[in-house]
Amino acid sequence: MPTREIVVCQDRETLARAAAQFVLGEVERKESGRFLLALSGGTTPARLYDILAETPSAGELLSSLCELFFSDERPVGPDHFDSNYRTAQSHLFEPLRIDERIIHRMRGESKDLYAEAGRYASLIREKAGVAADAIPRLDLTILGMGPDGHTSSLFPGYDFESENDLVVAPFVPALKTHRLSFGLRLINASRAVLVLVSGEEKAAMVKKVLDKSIVERELPASRVAAERTVWMLDTAAAGKLDWTGPVLGL
Repeated sequence: MPTREIVVCQDRETLARAAAQFVLGEVERKESGRFLLALSGGTTPARLYDILAETPSAGELLSSLCELFFSDERPVGPDHFDSNYRTAQSHLFEPLRIDERIIHRMRGESKDLYAEAGRYASLIREKAGVAADAIPRLDLTILGMGPDGHTSSLFPGYDFESENDLVVAPFVPALKTHRLSFGLRLINASRAVLVLVSGEEKAAMVKKVLDKSIVERELPASRVAAERTVWMLDTAAAGKLDWTGPVLGL
């Protein structure tokens, strides 16, 4: 049965450090096989990557145990400022000298994003060692949430009921472009999902998504329900949440 945990952190820096500890702890606990880890873009994950890059054990752990994927990507090349891959490359891969053979990027520059979505889904199945019609289980998928309730590149208005693919190339009307994204089935098949949210501008949406008194099933972030879903928030993002638990300070 899916479980959801909420961790409120003192500030954005504490959030990033707690997330780094969580990621490394999950990797270390893997008993056998490769650890399948999906990364995310955004400013909070970038700080998470910086902290991992400063951690002596992180390079060896990630290089020796992981296969690294991306939960979404913008329609740009790997050197573009907006590329999620570029963020991870500059903040994590290069500082830790991660072996390129374990880094599997989405080709956002592809002229056919639908075909690229299919290629990426096949690649994940291959690395997970599952059949061509099976849903692979990543060990950990890292996500964020926008002020509009989107997660990965699944935005409000996305047609979940017609989703048939593990990786999709949805058109985002507000941005007038397609993107590459994990589909909800692939996200929710993960053994664990870590959702990182910081900033006061997201507080109202956090309340809509997480408060038990509010049912917002149309919001993409509200549909995240993996075997274990951990929401890590800073106090600004949690400011409107009906929250009585402890606040984490490192």
